[in-house]
Amino acid sequence: MSKYENFDVNLLQYDKVYFYDYTKSYARAKRYKDARKYTLTFSKSESNLKECDQIRFLGGVNIAVVFKNDLPKKYKNIKVIDGDKSDLEMLKYKGVIIGLRAKGDAKKDTSGFVVTNY
Repeated sequence: MSKYENFDVNLLQYDKVYFYDYTKSYARAKRYKDARKYTLTFSKSESNLKECDQIRFLGGVNIAVVFKNDLPKKYKNIKVIDGDKSDLEMLKYKGVIIGLRAKGDAKKDTSGFVVTNY
């Protein structure tokens, strides 16, 4: 998958062309938080909790979080939306948690990647 930075900027002239992606890079999330046609969702992992807390205070950046069971209504006092509905959910909201349910091997995760206490 190519990064947004590598796409031809001429594509941005089309009204119905939008770009979205996930990142674990705080710097990228911060750089593109106000981009007009590009939505970048920060991905929580087992090793970036500090960055997740920092992202919360940037405003306007979504955070993808994998939950063990059903999705909570809020996580860390931030509204959770159902990211399993569609990849396009992230385009509808700003500054929310994109909640994902653990699937496959993630159901057995003990690293901290999957959130179990909520």
